[in-house]
Parts: sequence; C-alpha cells; structure tokens
Amino acid sequence: MKLELLKLWLQWLAFWLLLFLLGRLVFIAIIFSFGFAPPAQWPESILHSLRLDISMASYFLLLPWLLTGLFFFLSKKAWSKAVDGIFIVVLLLNAFITIGEACLYTEWKSKLTAQALTYLTTPDEVAKSANLAITITFLGLSLGLFLVSVWVYFRFFRLPSSFQASWKWAVPQWLLGCAALLVGVRGGFQNFPISRSDAVFSTNPVLNDLAINPAWNLAKDCLEYYANNRSNPYIEMPEDQAQAIVDSLYYIPKDTSISILSQARPNVVFIILESWTAYASKSLGGDSFTPFFDSLAQQGLLFTRCYSNGYISDQGMPAILSSQPCTRRMSLINQTQKARRIPCINEVMKANGYQTGFLFGGDLNYGDMKSYILSKGFDVVLDEKNVPPSPNKSKLGTNDWEMATIVNRKIAESKTPFFHVWYTLSSHSPFDIPDPIESLTPVENLYINSIRFSDKALGRFFQIARTQAWYNNTLFVLVSDHSHYNHRQIESHTMEYHRIPFLLMGPALRPEWKGKTWDKVVSQLDITPSILAQLKFDRSAFFWGKNIFNPYTKPSAFFTLYFGSGLVEEDGYVSFSQDYSWYMGTDIPDTNRQELVARHGKAMQQRVFDDYLKR
Repeated sequence: MKLELLKLWLQWLAFWLLLFLLGRLVFIAIIFSFGFAPPAQWPESILHSLRLDISMASYFLLLPWLLTGLFFFLSKKAWSKAVDGIFIVVLLLNAFITIGEACLYTEWKSKLTAQALTYLTTPDEVAKSANLAITITFLGLSLGLFLVSVWVYFRFFRLPSSFQASWKWAVPQWLLGCAALLVGVRGGFQNFPISRSDAVFSTNPVLNDLAINPAWNLAKDCLEYYANNRSNPYIEMPEDQAQAIVDSLYYIPKDTSISILSQARPNVVFIILESWTAYASKSLGGDSFTPFFDSLAQQGLLFTRCYSNGYISDQGMPAILSSQPCTRRMSLINQTQKARRIPCINEVMKANGYQTGFLFGGDLNYGDMKSYILSKGFDVVLDEKNVPPSPNKSKLGTNDWEMATIVNRKIAESKTPFFHVWYTLSSHSPFDIPDPIESLTPVENLYINSIRFSDKALGRFFQIARTQAWYNNTLFVLVSDHSHYNHRQIESHTMEYHRIPFLLMGPALRPEWKGKTWDKVVSQLDITPSILAQLKFDRSAFFWGKNIFNPYTKPSAFFTLYFGSGLVEEDGYVSFSQDYSWYMGTDIPDTNRQELVARHGKAMQQRVFDDYLKR
C-alpha cells in the first residue's frame, strides 16, 4: 500500500493513547480498592489528558520512528527486532511508572516524582515501609500491565510480515511522521511548549493529577529536580522585594519573651510523633483516637493552630530540629554537604552543657536521616542496629510500645541536664503494629489504628517516666513531623491538612500554663527558637523560625505541598502552585487580602529556595 508507513505511525500513536487510557482506569481501580474514592468527575480528566498523552506518546515513538528511516538499509528481520526491543523496554518502564504512581497515591496522595525516586537509594527500607497489599499490587499489576501491553503490541500493532514500502512513497511519509512527532512532543504550534498546566482543569488536585500523564510528569520532574540545584525556579518578583516582604513577616519591634518555665535549666525531651494529624485528637477538634495525648493536653500548653512545614519525614525533621524550611520536591538533609551547613538545636544544647541523644527504633538510613543526625554531634544515637532484638519487631523496626521502655532506660543513663529526641515509628506506613486491627474508620483505618497504638505507647512511656528521678526537672515537647491523609479526607492543598499536634508539658512548665491553649498560628519552624528563647540560649542561627512567646511576633506558617506551597496567617491561608498557576486554595473571602497573602507566601517560597541554593 502507498500509505503503509503512515498507517503504521497512526497505529503506534493509537496504541500508546489506548495504553495511557488503560493506565488511568487501573489508577482509579487501585486507589478505589484502597479506600480512596476518586471524585465523580474523573472521566473529565481523560479528555483533558489528551494533549499531554500525545506529547508523551510522541516521545516514546521518536526512537522507533527514527529507526524506520533505516528500513531500506537493514534486513526486515533486523529492523523488526530492533523496534520490538525498544517497545518492550519502554512498555516495561511505562508499566512500572503507571502502577508505581497509583500505589504511591494510596499513601502520599501525590504523583510519582524525582523526590520519591531518591528513596530507591535505600531499597531495603522502602520494602519495609511498603504496605504488603500495596507491594503485591505494585508487583502484580506492573507485571500484568506489561504483559498485556506486550501482547497487544505483538498482536495488533507490530510491523506486519507483509510490510512493503518503496522509496518514492516511504520517504515523504517518514519525513511527515518526524515532523508530526516533533509537533506532538512540543504539544502543538502555540508560543510555548506544552506544560502540566495544559492538562489542569479543576480546583480538585486529584482530577488534575489524573489528567497529567505519569511518565511525562516524572520525566519533567526529574529534569526540574536536578536543574533546581543550579537556579531558583520560584522567581516571582525582584529579589529585594521578596526580601522586604520576608523581613516584614519576621519583623519584631522588641526582642522580649514571656516566660513559661519554672526552672532555668530543665531537662528537655522532644517526642516527635510520626505522621500524626490534628484530626486524630479530640483536644484539637478531631476524633477520640488519642485519649492519652488528650489527657496530657489537659496538663500542659496545647497549641491548637500549629502547622507542619513539609509533607514527609525528611522535611519535618530539619523543620523541627533545625528550623529549616523546605520547598516542594526538596529534602535538604538528603544532600549531605547542605545538611552539614544548617544549625541544629542539639549543637546549641551541647554548647551549654547538655548531654544529648537521638533515639529511634528504625533504620536512620531511610530518608538519609543518619548523615544529618550524626553530623549534628548527638552524644548518643540509637537506631534499630543497637536496639535489643524483640519477637514483636515490626517491619520498620522496634515498635513504639517497646521503645517506650528503651527510651526511658537510655534517658535514665544520661547526665543532667540532658536533651533527648525520641522519634516514634509505629504510625509510619505500613502501620505494622502488634495490636489487633479494629474497624475504626471507613478510610485510612490502618493509619488510625497505628495512631491509637502510638498513643497507647505514649501512655506507657509517661507511666514509667513519672517514676524516674529526672522527671521532675523536665520539659516535654510533643510535636508531629508532618500530617497525613486521614479519615476526614481533607485535601492536601488546605491548611487543615497540615495542622498537627504540638504540646508543651511536664513539671518544668509553670503551673499557670498547665491546661491552657495557645490559639495563635504557629509553625514547626518556630519550635526550636522558642525553646532556646525560654532557656536564654543563642538562637540567632535559626532565623527561619520565630519566638512565639514574644508578644510582638507576627504569627504565620509557611507550608509546602507536593505540588506547591502555602502560607497561613491569622485570618486564613492561601495555597498556590507554579504548575497550576491559576489555581489558589484559600479560606479568605476578600480577594485583595487573598492576593496579599499569596504574595507573602510566594516571597517566602522564593527566599527559602535562595537559602537552599546557598547552603
């Protein structure tokens, strides 16, 4: 046939578009089977996905189509094997990306990104943290999608053995196909190449995520991830304007502080609660899944509007201990040289005569936390490698119930005054706990069960601690490292998703502060400088945080999303995304005020990334 080559081009394009459609249907099935109901409008995503799908299909077809130019120079058998080999490799890659993103979404509610791929540097820990059902789903469906894809390709879309072409007709068709692929890659004839925003159509992030081709998004994100180490992608305004806005957010006319401590040099114990959301605690307006924490809240100072800075542990850790903010897709502690250049509360405490320790029941290699912790000079570092073996050990390490005893023992061995950090574990995926799983919530039931188990472990820790001599001279700081998608199904672009527990309690807290609530906006970044201010230690290195106990402090909380950033001020929040430039989540009714808070947030995002580049 005269147009045989053009027909082959169209068949290949149709093959990839059908495969992308199948991937979306599998995505919907996977997240639905894990209790996450997709929005009813999800079919609209298919229509809006078409341009990015064509772009990605064009990328996948570039090499096979270029090889067709060698059709007349190679034997048909050699040419066919080369094209088949390329298709098999790309189909395998596409299967892993498609199913991997769907499985990741059940936990992170995020598309597959370069940041997620960095965890593959510790595959053993990834395997431990993965839910068994999700792991089986990933491996099984990846293999299934790959085999189906290969079968369909060889059955319907492979070059037929009867294929014939002549120079006269083939060359123009081949050139036309090359031109069409280049236009497809670019996304059309518009002034600017295609971007994620061309698939975005809704204020619901799930619909937008579904519309954005997973392979295209991952490739773009990897390029941006590595390019971002050289330049700031968040330039929204001249540098001096951004700095002036940030300075205004941090300006205080007088450096003073309310005193909340009854002792000048108390012991300080940080308990970092893995993935706790405010909505698991009745004392924070949530549900009654943390009865012991709620009982502690009645004995301490509870912060009802504290917001996490990031969305994963290796962002939450430096936010709490180093007052170091993050931007999306970046975890500074994953980069050893940069991590060494940020301050840590541990260093200040040691310089003032405190013995220090970091106590964790899991593997600190996960998220590359080990290099960060060791570089900060903790006197004692405990992880699963030096925790006594236990028959009830979970996939990730020693569970919180058993660590409650171990942590108490380690603290009792310390010289006073001391500073210790206990980082809990059991409320991290795969939520492997020794207690029976009860039906507590219709969605995220395993997660909520793990929160309840961690709360019970807290009870055991304090039951033992209260019998120890060191307890009466101690301030406890309880705070979550980040929030988590939960039974309330709050969307991740809202400030409420990022609201987390933060509580100060213990004998070192003045009696008049016990049983009180602090209802102003507080950021994770504020915790370290606020504690140091109470101890009258130097906090100048922690300039991204504020002393919340200074009456002149202007409250705000900058937070990072998988797809953007946001800022909380006293009257509400605004979230924004560079990819979804027109989209803005907010609860502020006045549009002028919305724009002002958004500008404040974008200035923060710009300056935070500038700081990251300079580290």
